[in-house]
Amino acid sequence: MRRPSARVLALLALLALVTLFLAGCGGFRGNENQYYNAERAKYYQGYDGVNARFDQVPQKLFYYGNAEASAANDFPLSVAVLNKGASYTRGAVFLSGYDPNLIQFDEVPIALSYPGACSLRIGDWSLNKFGMMVQCGDSFSWRGHEGNWLESISVHGKTWFKGTPLENLLVDFTSNNRGDSITFNWDAWTFEAREHGIALIAILAGLSFRAFLGQEYLLAGDTYDYPGGEMDYIEYHGHIANWPQGTDDIQQTFLLTNCYMYTTFAAPLVCIDPQPYSENRKVCTPSVATWKSGQGAPVSISRITQENTPRTAVFHIEVTNSGGGTVFDAGSLEKCSPYYPGGAKSNDLNAIWIGEVRIGDRLLQCTPENYIRLQGNRASFTCVYPIEYAELNSAYQTPLVIELWYGYSTTTQRNVLVKRVS
Repeated sequence: MRRPSARVLALLALLALVTLFLAGCGGFRGNENQYYNAERAKYYQGYDGVNARFDQVPQKLFYYGNAEASAANDFPLSVAVLNKGASYTRGAVFLSGYDPNLIQFDEVPIALSYPGACSLRIGDWSLNKFGMMVQCGDSFSWRGHEGNWLESISVHGKTWFKGTPLENLLVDFTSNNRGDSITFNWDAWTFEAREHGIALIAILAGLSFRAFLGQEYLLAGDTYDYPGGEMDYIEYHGHIANWPQGTDDIQQTFLLTNCYMYTTFAAPLVCIDPQPYSENRKVCTPSVATWKSGQGAPVSISRITQENTPRTAVFHIEVTNSGGGTVFDAGSLEKCSPYYPGGAKSNDLNAIWIGEVRIGDRLLQCTPENYIRLQGNRASFTCVYPIEYAELNSAYQTPLVIELWYGYSTTTQRNVLVKRVS
């Protein structure tokens, strides 16, 4: 076999050196969330959130007009909900689209009068403090230690997150002639990756899906601790109540609306360069981050570009609705129900809260400050990091931690033929 020439060997050696150099430099070029090792990072991919589907629906329903027992016209219907994304979630499914004179469900008492929806007002937002207020008359309670530190959350008698680390959420309840208000203040952010979404659920614990005829669920996401995500089945008990005279069969449509709160998390490694004009050799250079497969949530951070000065690092963050559903302002998520009087308005849609952007323990100042609004399924915001170690002559890599909070909605439908038998 002919041995390679010295020139070929030199070119191969140069290629190997270039490959090693590029592997250690270049900031966060086209990564898939470098913050996690490969074992954990695989869960923070894709554009799925909560998948809701009809699990048991008869293709045909039969009405027995001469049946001695009314149970002859009863039928079951079930819905499967699976959290395929990487965030904890609280949500509900709503069943509608059918004629309520013909078909009735025990779990959907349409004749009820509905209360006004809860509303959430974004309050104070500053470094190391996040204040919000929920105003509603829903059943809400919490258990806390001395000083009102939250220990657990209870909604409609069901307790969630008992024993999990919620001690950083300070709760204050007041009641006056303007109504009840619940104020939350966050003085520290210590949630680990497996707990993304808990903060949003805690803040919105006062919202009620059940008040607008929803069946609620609470599911862990597809993460390192819950591979595959949590799944639940929601049962409905239906009845063919009345039959219109002169008809033999009627086509009906069951519309399934799925509404839930969700968090998008990303923590790419960024390059902080206190001496951006220096020609010294550096371990990284500021670059552009893009994601080919999302972060395990229907709203994705699609691109981050960076500008460096000797005193600041500026990050331009682009966001996309990639899940095929509708984004809701998280504080208006009750209006996602098809039974909410008047339905959702334009101001209730396409709003995404900037829950957290930080490097280390420093929260970054962002513009807009509290939330962004999608236009054509896209939005962007800018955050500034004052470089803390400006006297360093060397660049270094560090995670840029981002959490986005929002409500999300998807719909699906199933057609059923209802036939009169006797």
